[in-house]
Amino acid sequence: VFETQSAPTKFVDNVVYRLYFKGLVSDEIAPAMEGGKRTAIAGFGVAICDETGKLLFELKEPVSNPVINRREVEIRALIRGLSESLDLGIRNVVIYCKDCEIYQNVSITGRSNPKEKGVLQVFAEEVRRLRKKFDSSEATLVARNDIKFVYKLAREAVVSQTSGADGEKSDANDDDGHDGDKHVDDDDHDDDDKDNNPWAYGCGCD
Repeated sequence: VFETQSAPTKFVDNVVYRLYFKGLVSDEIAPAMEGGKRTAIAGFGVAICDETGKLLFELKEPVSNPVINRREVEIRALIRGLSESLDLGIRNVVIYCKDCEIYQNVSITGRSNPKEKGVLQVFAEEVRRLRKKFDSSEATLVARNDIKFVYKLAREAVVSQTSGADGEKSDANDDDGHDGDKHVDDDDHDDDDKDNNPWAYGCGCD
C-alpha cells in the first residue's frame, strides 16, 4: 500500500524537471504476522519540481523487507521517481542525489561496476534502462538541507508503519536523523561494506 499526492500539472518537453528522492530505514522491527517473518521498517519519498523549484508531484511509500538496507531503499526510490517521471511525460530531468555512491554511479550514463551482483545489480540495470528513455538525464550531488521535503515524505512513510504512528512519536518528522527514540538510517552507515557494495566507488564526497 502506498500513498501519492500530486496536483494536476501539464509537463512540457522543453522544461528540465528536478527529481528528488530519499529512502530511510528504521531500527524498529515490525511485529511478525501470524506464521510470517519480522521485517525491517523502511520507506521512501519522491518529489518532482519544475525549474523554479515549485513542487509538482510528490509520493511516499512504505517498504517491508526482512533484509533490506538503506541503499536498497534509496535505489528503489530513484527507480520509482524515474518511472513516475516517464509516466508523467517528462523528457528532461536532473536527479538530485544526497548519497555519494549512488550519485557516482548514476552521474555517468551506462557506467557499469563489475562488483554489481544480486538485487543491487538488478536495480542498477533498471536505473540505466529508465534513464535511456529520457531525452536528457543528469545527476547532481546535493546536501541534506536541499532535499528536506523528501526526507519528510520518507519519514512519514516509515512512521506510518510503527506503533507510534497514532501520535506517540510527535517528533518523528524532525530533521536530526532520528525517528523519535528510534534511529532512522539516513546516512552512509553501510559504507563499511564497500567491498560488497556495487554502488561504492570510493568517491571523495564529504
